[in-house]
Amino acid sequence: MAGGREKESKKGKKKKKKGKGGGGGAGPSREPEDEAALAAGEEAELAAALEESARLEEERQAPDEQASSSLAAERPPSVEEEEPPDDFVCPITTEVMSDPVMAADGHAYERTAIERWLATKSTSPLTGGELEHSILVPSHMLRRMIRDWEGARKAA
Repeated sequence: MAGGREKESKKGKKKKKKGKGGGGGAGPSREPEDEAALAAGEEAELAAALEESARLEEERQAPDEQASSSLAAERPPSVEEEEPPDDFVCPITTEVMSDPVMAADGHAYERTAIERWLATKSTSPLTGGELEHSILVPSHMLRRMIRDWEGARKAA
């Protein structure tokens, strides 16, 4: 058994000798000139990348009007452009209102939907609180805004 230990220790010594002069095992050793050339090359690449980034940013901030209008014509409208504003949607039917009215709770509803609601209940559909009265007031401004929005959507 003692002979086996001697072989192990000799192997360990050989490994130590291999590690010397190899740059600590962190890779091939480089001469100072090689490192300077590498750093200069990296700096040049970084400068080129920064220039390209600045050029792209300028194009994004001040686009050519013809290019931007053609891009707008080519891309399909996003989901946000298609969805109506929340105020245009009846909270009862969840559809765009055509005859919006104001109830006593201060919220707008589609006339037929709130009339059906008030036929059996005297509470607000949104708050659940008791309504002071069941009078429904036409919201002409909201109706006009909805029609304008729909017209702009159809024209686009």
